[in-house]
Amino acid sequence: MSDRPAPPTEAPPDFDEAAYMVAFPRIAEAIRGGTYASALQHYLKRGHAEGRLTEGRYLKALAAQQQLRNLAPEVPSLVPPTGQCAGGLDSVMATADGWSALIGWVDDRAQKLTAIKLLLPDGRSI
Repeated sequence: MSDRPAPPTEAPPDFDEAAYMVAFPRIAEAIRGGTYASALQHYLKRGHAEGRLTEGRYLKALAAQQQLRNLAPEVPSLVPPTGQCAGGLDSVMATADGWSALIGWVDDRAQKLTAIKLLLPDGRSI
């Protein structure tokens, strides 16, 4: 009999699918490659035992996701559609006269990043 607790069967309250894939790009690649159906499936099978939700990379990605949702609640996640680049947004700064700065990273090894599209609160994009 093992002293280890049984693995979870459902997502914990602090689980965020998008933040998990941003924090762990190799897992995102495995999902795109069909090894796992979702980030939650990886977490339930392996991530829980590996302590993934307490890693600094996940906590940082989770904070960035929450910051992004506060800035633009209509944007569902940082996880791109299949075939596009994965990335992490650390900070967004904007001035009243239209200048902006995005700080973060992008994994464009599979598909080179050629443009960034900004979605404005009024629905316009630039």
